[in-house]
Formats: sequence, structure tokens, C-alpha cells
Amino acid sequence: MQSNIMDIPQKPVIVFLINSLAGGGAERVMLRLITHSEHLRDRFEMHLVLLDDEARAYTPPAWVIVHQLNTKRSLLRGASSLHALFRNLRPSACLSFLARANYLNAVLGKLIGFRTIISERVHTTSHFSTGRSATVSRILVRLLYPLADSVVAVSQGIKDDLRECYGVSAEKITVIPNPVDISGALERSKEATTLDIHSPYMIVMGRLTKIKNVELAVRAFAKSDYRGHLIILGEGPEFSNIEDLIQKLEIGPRVQLVGFSNNPFPYLAGADAYVLPSNAEGFPNGLVEAMAVGAPVIATNCETGPSEILNDTSSIGISELTIAKYGILVPPNSVDAMAQAMDYLVPVETQRTLSAKSREGAGRYGLEKAVSSYWSIIADL
Repeated sequence: MQSNIMDIPQKPVIVFLINSLAGGGAERVMLRLITHSEHLRDRFEMHLVLLDDEARAYTPPAWVIVHQLNTKRSLLRGASSLHALFRNLRPSACLSFLARANYLNAVLGKLIGFRTIISERVHTTSHFSTGRSATVSRILVRLLYPLADSVVAVSQGIKDDLRECYGVSAEKITVIPNPVDISGALERSKEATTLDIHSPYMIVMGRLTKIKNVELAVRAFAKSDYRGHLIILGEGPEFSNIEDLIQKLEIGPRVQLVGFSNNPFPYLAGADAYVLPSNAEGFPNGLVEAMAVGAPVIATNCETGPSEILNDTSSIGISELTIAKYGILVPPNSVDAMAQAMDYLVPVETQRTLSAKSREGAGRYGLEKAVSSYWSIIADL
């Protein structure tokens, strides 16, 4: 008896949803997760959906099916485009990163009937600024995040915030720190560099936005006794403001704004220190990546992530420079404490000691465990 082709079981369709593949930590982590899921292609049909038609800083693996939309950052356009696409794809589950993608995922999952996993990558309360748009964003999180079937928080602090302030059930939330490909980072750190970097140097890496507070690192560098250079690796809306500040402080010859790099690892590996000056984080990928290649690290004790990564605790109260288990913590917005931390790392022996601590700390965030944890949630749903 011949089988009808319609009777052949189809592989479950899994959708990965994100705003775009513009340079950023969330985008890098999603591609890392997809790339290291290739061994599951015989069990699942995987699709990557990009909401916005923006230049890609990262290239998806050739085997994943990519759908490029052009929602122009509009929730209404996104809902319309995704509704049509999802009705055609008929996904079993969708995993989304970043707020706008999370909103759409939660709503369409209920409308169309697929399971939803949203990943919250920032400390929600700290991330939204003041004003009308921030108020709307908080309302949307409060209304929509509880609709998801499962929520992944990249740190314990984010889980606590979602539970206490936004009504997300603790039973729905799983903490999965961002996966870090430590062996891959070490391998890429040996590649030839393309940027003209002056040594010795300390390095800041990330999107240049207000919340990343690169201004703090610049002001502290100007005040410190460290006589090397400061390298700022990244792009964003604050680029020109940071450029103006550098000139105002008369440190132009010693600071390099070098833009985005597809391979930051050689520069991280060669740094006397990696500096994280943020006012708020979720789980700062760059911090662990710097640690993985042995860079000593200085981080603000902001919400959330740095104290978990550097001191194994979701919260630690400090008022001055603090030597943690795996690096240095300073109070947010403290130019004096950040400058003192830079001074602390001037001796080469101190750099070597903290480099060893960095490598030890990074070892807690292996790639395989995180990828397995995500797929465990997807398979359960």
C-alpha cells in the first residue's frame, strides 16, 4: 500500500526571531546558538526571521533558512508581516531576542497557536529611560511577557526584576547565561589584525549608546596615571559626542575610536585591561569574551550581570573599587573609582594575576551547556 505524501510526518518548524543582525551582543549570541545547533537539523527545520532590513554585521550559517522582512522598526508592520509569514511556516515554536521581537512573538503565538520562548537580555527596569516611550515599553513588557510560554533571563538579576516588577511567573523563567565559545575565541584571537592599534592600551567594546556610558571610561582614562592608549571598539549614536569629549579633555593623541570589528578577539587578547563602563547590562557578552582570551577586566557594578560574572553573586553593594573573584568592580558613574582601577592595573604583575583570574572565571560559561539548555526548553514545549 502506497503512502500519501501528506501522511509523512514533518519535522517541527523552529523559528529564531530578532530585529536584525546589526552589530551587537544579542545578535552575536543568537547566531552562535543557531550555528551550534546544526547537529539538530535532522530533528528540526530551523528558520531565522529578521524584522528590519539593515546591514548585517554577522553572517548566518548557509544551512539556516533566512527570511528578511522590512518592518521599519514598526510594531504594526511587524505584526502584519509576521502574521502572514507564520501562517505559511506554521512553526511549532519561536524563540525571540530583544524587546520588539519579544512583543510580537508573545502576541502572535496566542493568535496563531505556536509555543513561544522569549529571551530577556537586559535589566528591564534599568534599561528603559524616562519619558513617554519608556513608559509605553514598560507597559508592553507587563502586558505581553506573561503571555509567553517560557522566558529565558540571561542573569538572576533579570529574573528577579521580571518576577517582581512585571508579573512574570517565576516558574516560567529559566536563567541561561549567554553562551561563550571559549575555544573559538582563543582561536580567533590568533588571527591577523586589520586595525592600526597603538600599544600598550586598555579597551572598551560595545555599541556607543548612552546606557553603555563610554564617557565614563574616557573621563577616567584622562584622570588616571595609565600612560598607554584607550581603544574604543564600536559604533553608535554617541560616536560624535564621545569624539567631542576626547577633544575637550585634550587626550586625542592617546584615544582611538576605531569603529566596529568582526573579530575583536586579537585586540581583547592584547589589552592591558578590558573596561566595561555601563549603567545597565543584561549579561555583558564582551566582558566574558575578554575574560576568555585572558584580558584583565574592570566593570561597573551595574544592574545586572557584572557582579554575577565577576563575583558569583546577583547583587553586591559597593561604594569604592572592589577586587572581586575574577576581576575589578567599581560603582557606576564613579570617575574616581574607575581611574583608580586603571591605576591598579599599571603593574605588569598585577595584570598577569588578573589575567589568570579572568580565564578561570570565563570557564564557567561554556557554549555546550547553554545551547543544550535552550534546546531543552524548546523540546519540552
